[in-house]
Amino acid sequence: MGAFLAMIGYPFRPHMAVIFCGLSMALFACGNTDARPLDQAVGALVSLVKSEPPADVNAVRSGLTPEMVAALQEAYTLFGLPKLNAGATMTVFSATGNRVDWRGDDGVSIVMLNDIVIATRGLGADLFLADAGGVRAAVADKSGNVTRSHSWLDGENREVTVGYDCVISVAGFETVDLISRNVEAERISETCYVRGTDIVAFANDYWIAVSDGQLWQSNQWISDNIGYLFVQHLRR
Repeated sequence: MGAFLAMIGYPFRPHMAVIFCGLSMALFACGNTDARPLDQAVGALVSLVKSEPPADVNAVRSGLTPEMVAALQEAYTLFGLPKLNAGATMTVFSATGNRVDWRGDDGVSIVMLNDIVIATRGLGADLFLADAGGVRAAVADKSGNVTRSHSWLDGENREVTVGYDCVISVAGFETVDLISRNVEAERISETCYVRGTDIVAFANDYWIAVSDGQLWQSNQWISDNIGYLFVQHLRR
């Protein structure tokens, strides 16, 4: 049985962008035209983001066949943490409205609100809490400016909160491979700046199906030491 690796004891550095990886489940191991000074650099970063899963996630995907995925009777999601070189699947532990707590059998928890990550537990340098209530609607609209705030616990267990100003823009059309089927999707990018500055903190990506408007795949920043969390919903 696979398990997410709980990454403990990292220094606390909330402003720097990086990448995430690793969870578990029973079967598998593991623009707008108002340009800011760093927009060009962010554009270069975003251009490197592809619809294909990272290598660590492909290792998990290799144990899944189209027939297995097509036969699933419950929501089933693939997660990856590229920076930590880990990947696995999770199912729904609990759901209240659009707030869903995804968990593996090792106790790692990924909490999402309308498919936007708002908290993690069991990874060490966890996202304690994110206020990102306007992001999903802006992603659906494919444009707009939204605000976020993220909180982490520092080395002395004190809550530290950072605010961000984010710009939503269309990045293009791509095909997303959900193992049992391919989905034509529009990739929407969210570029976030440390509030009140031109410092780019991170750039998230969301793949929205052209056919049904569902968010089937995303790449969302968690923390400096964990990096980005790759999310792919194989079954909803």
